[in-house]
Amino acid sequence: MGARVPDLRGLFLRGHGGQSHSQNNGSTIGVTSTMHQSGQLGQIQGDAIRNISGIINASVHLSTWGMQDNLNVFTQRGINSGGATSAGNNASLLFEVSRVVPTSVENRPVNQAVRYLIKAMR
Repeated sequence: MGARVPDLRGLFLRGHGGQSHSQNNGSTIGVTSTMHQSGQLGQIQGDAIRNISGIINASVHLSTWGMQDNLNVFTQRGINSGGATSAGNNASLLFEVSRVVPTSVENRPVNQAVRYLIKAMR
C-alpha cells in the first residue's frame, strides 16, 4: 500500500494561487505593480520572461539586415528608399524578445503548482 509520490525532478515548486505587489522602481519610473499567478494544481507551467521591445530609427544597408530569418528578434518597419545612393535606406528596426522566447506578465522558471501542508509541532 505505497503512496504515489509525484516526480518533481527539475521543477520549481510554486504555491497554488496568485498575488500582486507594488514596488518602487526608481524616481523616473515610480511605483509599479506586479501580478504573480500559478497554473492549475498539478499543471506544469513553462518558463517565461517579460517582453522587452523597442524601436531603432536608422539609415541602414538592406543587405546587412538578414530579415529572412523568422527566428530573429528584429523586424523591419517602413523602408523608405533613398534612391540609388550607397548611403542606405531610412527604416525603423523593431526589437521584440517575444519573437524568439516565451513571454508572460512575470519572469518565471519551469514550475508546477502545489499546495503545501505545514504541520506545526508543539
